[in-house]
Order: sequence, then C-alpha cells, then structure tokens
Amino acid sequence: MLEDDLPEKPMLLVLTAAGELPDAALDAYETHVRAYRRLRFDARTAMLLVDAVPRGERGPVARVSAMHGHDHAWLEAPPRRLESFALMLFDMDSTLIPIECIDELAVRKGCAQAVAALTAQAMEGREQDYDRSLRERVRLLAGLPTSELQWVRTHRVRLNPGAEALVAAAHAAGLRTGIVSGGFDVFTEALRHELGLSFAHGNRLVVEGGVLTGELEGILVNAGRKAAVLREACHLYGCEPHQAIAVGDGANDIDMMAAAGLAVGFRPKEIIAGFADIVLRTRLDGLAHLLDAGCAAWADIPRQPGVCP
Repeated sequence: MLEDDLPEKPMLLVLTAAGELPDAALDAYETHVRAYRRLRFDARTAMLLVDAVPRGERGPVARVSAMHGHDHAWLEAPPRRLESFALMLFDMDSTLIPIECIDELAVRKGCAQAVAALTAQAMEGREQDYDRSLRERVRLLAGLPTSELQWVRTHRVRLNPGAEALVAAAHAAGLRTGIVSGGFDVFTEALRHELGLSFAHGNRLVVEGGVLTGELEGILVNAGRKAAVLREACHLYGCEPHQAIAVGDGANDIDMMAAAGLAVGFRPKEIIAGFADIVLRTRLDGLAHLLDAGCAAWADIPRQPGVCP
C-alpha cells in the first residue's frame, strides 16, 4: 500500500459490515485494486483510496463482498452527498419488494415452475430477448382472474428492509422519486401511493371478462424503456442524468443504471454486482450511510482535489 501518493483518478472503495469490520478484512480487497490508503469511518465501515475502476470491471471486488456479506460503494472523488442528486428511480420486483410479482401470479395460476425459470434467466442476463421472454411468461397467466392480482398485492407484496427510510431520506433531500419496472402497473401504482412517489411505470396486463388474456398492452417497459424513462424524467424535472440515482437488481436494469450518475444494486444478480457503483445486501437505506461515510473520509485525506458537494 502506498502511503504518500494520491492516485491520478482517485476513488473511494467504501466497505460496510453488519458487525465490526476489522482492518484485516481489507486485505482480500487489496488483491484486486491498487490501494493507496486505508481510512476508517466507524467500527463497521472502512475505506480504501484506490485507482478508479470503471463500471463493468468490478466483478472481483463484488465477489469478495458477496463472500463476506459486505455492502460496498465505488465513489468518485470528491464523493457526492444525497442532496447533490435530483432524482431516484427504483426497479420494483426484488428491489423495492422481495418478490417477483409475476412468479407469485404464476403460483396462483399453477404454472410456477415454468414462469420462475424464465424469470431467473431474464434477470441474470441469460435470456437474450427480454421482450419475448416477458410475453411468453405473461401468456402462461392467461385465464387468471383479476381477483388474484389483488390477493397477491394484499398477501404477498411487502417492502424490502429500509425502503421506506430511503425514500423518506430522498424526499427530505429534495429528490423526486419513481418506479420504473418490467412488472405490472397494478403493483407499481399501489406502491407509488404507499410511498408517496412522484410517478410509476409498469407493464399493463390486458383483461377481458374479469380474467387475464395473457397479453400486454401499451409501451413495453424493458431495459431500453427504463433508460428512456430516466432521461424523460430528468428533462421533466430540469436535471441531468448524472444527477439521477438508479436502483435495481437484474440485467434489465443495466441500461437505466448506465444512464444514471449513481448505479445502485440491491441484492443484485452477478451481472449487476460487477457493474454497480454501490451494492447493498441487507437494507436499502444503507445507501445514505455509504455516501455519508465517503464524504466524511474524503475530508480527512490530505491534498484532496475538492470537497463533497
């Protein structure tokens, strides 16, 4: 580890554990980065000052953090506080909520195994044609009474830990918030009202005679559409994409995350964990802690090029 020099393009790799995080735990990370300095925020949070590692090349560190159950963040220098952002967009299934709603509907329809297999392939990036995969899964739901959607909403939809706290922190910091999901609008709209979000986008199921036809209508919310919604929301609210935070977990979130200034993976699939700026494994509101820790540590680095905005 180099003690006297700062990297030309510095980043902070912030690491947080559920319990105490000893300095020795950082050794495993230093085998995958060029580290210049170790810093401490509190007993469960430590940092490495490192050379910048671009999105898509962070897989080795993500695998170490997954092995140890750590949250981690790649923060560009100087780090930004939550207040410096203007927009926060969430995926819904397996991000704001712990379930995949389409899988729950498939259980009610009796086709759970077939739908769950297709869902897993799509979220992990093994299904190359997401649109075709989604339509194929929805067709398996044909004939399901709409009352089953309400049953799933009432009995199965719950927020992930820290979701309410993160949304509240975002609102307190002046951010607009929204959902953009490949899931269904009956669920995204319910969560929009529950959390007081600015907007929600989801796919619309076609209903005839009180049952699902197995088809979708309107613009399909896929990976490209998610990124487009982020840009449209930035235009609407008068901000730039680099002022947006995108939170997701699966392959169809990558385009949205690539367009955002901060890409956050919550309990992410491997394809997201190696791409994200921040990876959260326990609570969504860990995001605010990581940003605060980064800013506090940066203030203690001599000759730092700037302060946290």
